[in-house]
Amino acid sequence: KVLNFFDGLIDIVIELDIVDSSNDNERQVVSATAKAPHALFRAEFASHDMYASVDHVMDKLIVQVKKYREKQRDHHPDQPKSIAKPKRDNLKKLPHSQDVDPHYDSTPMSIDQAIQLLANRQLPFLMFKNIKSGECNLVYGLKNGNIGHIEP
Repeated sequence: KVLNFFDGLIDIVIELDIVDSSNDNERQVVSATAKAPHALFRAEFASHDMYASVDHVMDKLIVQVKKYREKQRDHHPDQPKSIAKPKRDNLKKLPHSQDVDPHYDSTPMSIDQAIQLLANRQLPFLMFKNIKSGECNLVYGLKNGNIGHIEP
């Protein structure tokens, strides 16, 4: 029953026991422990009927599993199916001429040199290492023909 709600269980142990009790209505005891990769679910119930005890324990486990699944769903939302990440072993190394991103130049240069390179390559933006500060900067073309510059 529990596997219908959560198929990631590793192990389920169910113990059926008849205990000596002063109360005859609580002699049939069922306890269950279900292990998942990062969770442990436990439930126990005692009644006058073993079948009723089993049903109550299963209901308790199902409630715990549903709650766990909701927490997992809230904290780890599924990625959209349209965006598929390629597996590392399927990636191919591009030839060196295509391996370099045209929007980034690691050669240290001045802002004026970066603007000239932006115009020569006809790019919408260019990231570069500023020769004066040594930090990564960005130059980009604006719609009105001017050049924008971002530095940390």
